[in-house]
Amino acid sequence: MSRFTYGGQALIEGVLMRGRDAIAVALRAPDGRIVYATERLDSGVHGTRYSKLPFLRGLVVLYETLIVGTRWLVRSANVQAEEDDVELGKGTIAITLLVTFGVAIAVFSLLPLFISSVATSRANQGWLQPAVEGVIQVALFLASGESSYVPLTA
Repeated sequence: MSRFTYGGQALIEGVLMRGRDAIAVALRAPDGRIVYATERLDSGVHGTRYSKLPFLRGLVVLYETLIVGTRWLVRSANVQAEEDDVELGKGTIAITLLVTFGVAIAVFSLLPLFISSVATSRANQGWLQPAVEGVIQVALFLASGESSYVPLTA
């Protein structure tokens, strides 16, 4: 295992950094102040001997990343909205997550399936349609990545 395990996630006007056992968050408030917090990772299974097993370790990290990342993304949105005296309610958050999930399924699963089905409708090879679908999915995935990549120079 590597000696250092760090990762991060962009927030609205801020950043969340994840270590092995804790996270740190820094946000810029509308008035220009930097608001920061730290939080221990303790999802119940974090740190148990089962969470160190290869397959389960990935599931634990995925769960923590989704839950903690979403919670802090909502908090960062509330910090930005406090200037307008607006607070995101649980219903708004739930609807936003459902719509986002639906759009992701449509774009990354149904759209490639539809395009590959139309493109290979006259082909007799059974392997061609899934292959074209996979190529479209990879192309969409690569196209959806960070487009403002700037390499660091020494």
